Amino acid sequence: PLLNPQRPQQLILEGHPNFAHQLLNVLTALEACDGQGLPLQWLGQEPFGPIQELYPQASWLPNPADMRLGALFELPLSQRPEQIPRAVRQRLRRFCRERLGDRAQALLGELQAWRADGGRVLWVSLKSRGARAEGLPELVAAWLAELRHRGEPLPLLVLDGFSLQAGDGPGTALYGTSVAVLLTEERQQAAAMRQALAPLEPRLEEAIGFSLAESIALGEAVDGYLCHQGTVQHKLGWFQDEVPGVVHSASWRNRGGPHPWGGMGGVAPLWLPREFCHDLEDGPRAAYRFRPEQLPEAGRWLADQNLWRQR
Repeated sequence: PLLNPQRPQQLILEGHPNFAHQLLNVLTALEACDGQGLPLQWLGQEPFGPIQELYPQASWLPNPADMRLGALFELPLSQRPEQIPRAVRQRLRRFCRERLGDRAQALLGELQAWRADGGRVLWVSLKSRGARAEGLPELVAAWLAELRHRGEPLPLLVLDGFSLQAGDGPGTALYGTSVAVLLTEERQQAAAMRQALAPLEPRLEEAIGFSLAESIALGEAVDGYLCHQGTVQHKLGWFQDEVPGVVHSASWRNRGGPHPWGGMGGVAPLWLPREFCHDLEDGPRAAYRFRPEQLPEAGRWLADQNLWRQR
């Protein structure tokens, strides 16, 4: 009703630099417009890759070189559904599978073979900047030790690090540093994880520095996850249909129980109970530590949840 149907119309979409915001606010709207013949123009970043390859059937118009947001009349629209439609998730998963490099393809094959033999794959996120979690290796060790105590086979662990959006490179500035520094810090965290878990001898694989598309594709071979709350979790929780998991954060964000926002793709993860964490800072992006004295109880709680995809 806000547009005059007698006048020519076109839709100008702004690509958000954060892939999760783009998925939720822009691609869900684009999916609804797909196939309607509405002329489209795209401005801004394409974190998943070329948008015209993601939506090849859309009626794309060329973008004038001098076109800028605000230069034309704009009717800002934002699509924020209660759940990301299955059609969008399926489209993106297909798109991402087609963009696997050799290293990611080899890792995906190893995860699929592990699962085919009856094993489970556990995705554990690493993060060296922003809302950092100290004591993560010890928490994972407590969880795996409890699984072994119960006679359960240990999962293969995938240590997930920073994923490069399309256009990112080693020199891209993020979190007050560069992507290259972030990746180095996360590889140091992975080494600390390996050291902490060495007595239990689980199989570990690193997924640090893959492209965003590759990380999303790898998520199709995951059975459960333990992730920092936020976009590192959205790589799984907003794209996969049936993967359960646990998210953790400082107390400012932790609401306890299920986390519906993290389950926009399908299954809502559970918050790690707040009593297992101690805030090191104040605010929404505060660093925190898993309480050493609570690690055995936290390991039992994680084992109790039976956080594995149904087969």
